[in-house]
Amino acid sequence: MRIDIEGMSAGYGGSEILKGIDLHLEGPGLTCIIGPNGVGKSTLVKCMNKLLEPTAGKVSVNGRDVKEMTRKEISEAMSYVPVQSEDVFSMPVFDTVLVGRANRSRWKTDPKDVVKVKKVLEVLGISELSDRPFDELSAGQHQTVAIARGLVQETEILILDEPTSNLDIRHQVFITSLMHEIAVSKGVMVIMISHNLNIASMFADRVVLMAEPGIVKNVGTAEEVVTRENISEVYGVDCEVVMHKGRPAILLENSIFRRVRKSHPPSLVYTSKRFSHGRPQGAPGNADKVLGGRIPLLRRPGGARPHRQQELPFREGMPQRGPSGQDRGPREQQLRQDLVRIRHN
Repeated sequence: MRIDIEGMSAGYGGSEILKGIDLHLEGPGLTCIIGPNGVGKSTLVKCMNKLLEPTAGKVSVNGRDVKEMTRKEISEAMSYVPVQSEDVFSMPVFDTVLVGRANRSRWKTDPKDVVKVKKVLEVLGISELSDRPFDELSAGQHQTVAIARGLVQETEILILDEPTSNLDIRHQVFITSLMHEIAVSKGVMVIMISHNLNIASMFADRVVLMAEPGIVKNVGTAEEVVTRENISEVYGVDCEVVMHKGRPAILLENSIFRRVRKSHPPSLVYTSKRFSHGRPQGAPGNADKVLGGRIPLLRRPGGARPHRQQELPFREGMPQRGPSGQDRGPREQQLRQDLVRIRHN
């Protein structure tokens, strides 16, 4: 099994998201794609399975250009689990997962298909949801059912777009470890987008690090890609990377770097500031003293003063929140109006 991407660019509505991507993946294993929001991770995997046509370059699966492959041929070669299911029908969970077998049995149900679905539901721990209507499930349950439907397709390439986005930390670890186990034991190429860098580092055989402006910055093992230099540069955060049980683990510091996003509007200016328990480091703990100064607001660069930050003076009497969560102070409405007006200027 092999995916080759050569000089590929892609985007939406005339806006280019990916620029000159060169990426070669071969053989079984878990590949985790990481990177900040907006760098084109989802766009990349959509180009792999012909959901999005590149504006330039070439994508090949097992030596064949995906442009020349039919939808049936693609479904037999790879399965795809989107970041969020668009299904809104009330079909039972069992039938929803069974639809994933259409690439094997088309529209005839074989007894083997039923056995496959039961086994996958059991492995994922959702057998009790079999008779539940799909549209009555929680977001996390929706995601798990979508993963089950991808698994029953039994293709040699499995692509998952943020499969753990709606799951708690326990289920994030479970799903990622399961994907690694399936990749190794079944000889499957699993490609998974992840925003949890530590979990990705723990289980991934390969890591693809994407960065602005829509490029692949680094590809390799977790040890080679997840470094302090790479994470600090790409994500704009201060961190330390330590080795834990032979795998890199990221320890975040309490500061962010000044970073200007220039590739995709609206750009934001990030300031470097240290925090301690939600307030500026070294500042008094008294809320009145902390809020009595001036704080910077993020502002879209442009106009006569590009990249300049607008500041809002906080006045005496600014509302605070008590333990009950209720607002205290008479100026909340005026403050909200000030914030709206400044952000629109």
